[in-house]
Amino acid sequence: MKRPSQSMAGNPRPTVMGGVSVTFTEADLRKLQKINAWMRNRPTVGLFNFMYSAGSALMCSPKDTLYDRVVAFLTSINVMVGLIFSGIAGSAMNPLDVTSLPLEKQGLAYTYNLLAMLTVSANVTMVAFSTYLLFLTIANSQTSDLTLRSLMYMTPFIGLMQVMTFVTLFGVIAMVCVAAHLRMPPLMAWIGTIAVICMFVSTYLFCAETISKAFPWEALQWSVVGSQWKLCSQFQHDEAQRIASLQLAEAHTGVMAGLDEDNDGEVDVDREMTVDELELVALVDRALPDLCPSHSMPRATQQVLQSRHDMLIGKLVAEKITLPTLKKTARQPGGFHVLIDMLSAEPLG
Repeated sequence: MKRPSQSMAGNPRPTVMGGVSVTFTEADLRKLQKINAWMRNRPTVGLFNFMYSAGSALMCSPKDTLYDRVVAFLTSINVMVGLIFSGIAGSAMNPLDVTSLPLEKQGLAYTYNLLAMLTVSANVTMVAFSTYLLFLTIANSQTSDLTLRSLMYMTPFIGLMQVMTFVTLFGVIAMVCVAAHLRMPPLMAWIGTIAVICMFVSTYLFCAETISKAFPWEALQWSVVGSQWKLCSQFQHDEAQRIASLQLAEAHTGVMAGLDEDNDGEVDVDREMTVDELELVALVDRALPDLCPSHSMPRATQQVLQSRHDMLIGKLVAEKITLPTLKKTARQPGGFHVLIDMLSAEPLG
């Protein structure tokens, strides 16, 4: 939030970035604005929309649950790929000795070794990087705004991790089928292969149908790569539109609250400060001069004071506390104690 450098009277109003939050830079807000605009048109299907589906859904969480949801999501991926890795790592670390097999089996053995190498490599990559993201999220999510800022940059990578879990799944199934042809008689190997394929396809179709009903918007985004027949379903589009509108409404009262102060449906990047905000800035500058940075201070001190100043203004505006409200509160017994308790109930920023 930019403080006015001149008298309020007779001068253009200063601009403020990002509603009441000081966590986001202009570049952050422009990226969030693009994601927010895409979220408003979420039922529209695009080739790579599935890469943003889970992250944008997480962005619709209430503020007090956003951190827990992000950590739980990353933990789920990490645990799953970790368990798979523990089961298949030996296949790549100890590949089959191709020369010890009959000539007609050597091609299958080479295929098995290649599948094992690629699958385990994809798997261990996801174990490592999902762990890194989990470490960093836990260490750097002191406020809901910081969690939201991290999430909007992690969103494409979260989509990539989801894709890689499918790559691992297909790799493991292929390894199982190739191994059957290496170690079993031809008839039994083909019976097993057909049974595995039928099991996978039937479970996949049942799961896809379940997801399309339970999570219609997610299903519509993933239908481009997973269930193309859903693209032709008007019911799917209607349900996606309905659920998307509910989630987006929650987003604007949850983690994105205060980022659209002019209520135009878009994240604020630059807008004029309101009269209430200007009055609060003037009041805080007069009442708390220690929060006002001066050019004689070290730059680091100026930035700390400016952030604390802007967080206080932002919290007051977010709680709809204006100068007239403060005057009325001052006249009530214990009014300021209630105000202080309310402001300290949640971390600023």
